[in-house]
Amino acid sequence: MKFTIKGFVTNKQSELYSDCADSYAFDTKKHRFAISDGVSISFFSEIWSQILVDNYVKDSCEVNSEFISECQKEWQEKIEEIVHLPNVKWFVKTKYSKKDFAAATFIGLEFLQDEKKWIAQFIGDSFLFFVPKNCSDFQYVLKYPSKRDFVFDNYPDYLASTENNQRGELYTSVEEKIKEGTFFLMTDALSEWFISEMKKDIKNAVDLLVNIGNQEDFLKIIQEQRDENLLKNDDSTVLIIEVANDEQEEFSYSVAHFTNLKNRDFKEQKIDEQIPNRQKENQELSVFDKF
Repeated sequence: MKFTIKGFVTNKQSELYSDCADSYAFDTKKHRFAISDGVSISFFSEIWSQILVDNYVKDSCEVNSEFISECQKEWQEKIEEIVHLPNVKWFVKTKYSKKDFAAATFIGLEFLQDEKKWIAQFIGDSFLFFVPKNCSDFQYVLKYPSKRDFVFDNYPDYLASTENNQRGELYTSVEEKIKEGTFFLMTDALSEWFISEMKKDIKNAVDLLVNIGNQEDFLKIIQEQRDENLLKNDDSTVLIIEVANDEQEEFSYSVAHFTNLKNRDFKEQKIDEQIPNRQKENQELSVFDKF
């Protein structure tokens, strides 16, 4: 099997990427992919979502209590580092002293090379879709969460960065045979839009995303859909994995494009392409800057 990967992420309109709490990661050696959406009102959710996806793709274990506990320890260490920085804002210390926590949705996908199958784990309103090759009927699209009338609202289930604060249940899919087609991992706003568009015309919806060539194409589509009030103004992230049968036993991967989240200009860029003035030429933008 041959897999072609694309990944894109953008922030709410008129905000900076540094305000975005969506994260994604993949590791082709581990055959793992993940996205996470940090709940915006929670405490340093962008750090929590990145920890979750990074640890999932570099590991081989399932997402269980031990995995979550290790992620929680890492989050705690990072937050303590921030809180003890000089001149940290007072409300950061207040939230820390009140033991506020971060929350994030999560979905992880793993390809099982020996079994030629795939499996997913998920919680909240981030989605995984698998659209079979030449699919023309929405009922044949596999999606997780699989609830028929899923409600998108401001109260998703989530993994929490501290013990005993998780909301909802973490689910594991059944193992599915890997077939030709396309996987899409998406955060909530894009998932809600994609479901609606597939119900109208599945081929057009799939082609619109699969044909994205770069970050500029992605931003254009996001802006167009927002302008038409078809897509909510929210952080939007997608991992696209196209599957083709090359009749080889070993899995092979090619990365067609992914948004470079370490690029400073991208992090400072608004979706309307306005770049704010930099205070210093060599200043690095980070989550610390917000506090």
